[in-house]
Amino acid sequence: MLAQVIDITDGTRHLLELSEQDAWALADDQAPQLDRRQHDALRRMAITALLLVSEEAERLGERFDGAP
Repeated sequence: MLAQVIDITDGTRHLLELSEQDAWALADDQAPQLDRRQHDALRRMAITALLLVSEEAERLGERFDGAP
């Protein structure tokens, strides 16, 4: 589980870095690395992954809270 959290947060961090670089590129009238469709799809995937990990962590926490 911990490895999944690390992978997902690392991937999300990279996506945020790409978004920032693309914003600077657009401000300088340069082409972004990702087109809008790719960016939106990756953003949705990152959010979904974070939500799934959060739900799994909550489920595991509830299971251990009830353990003797």
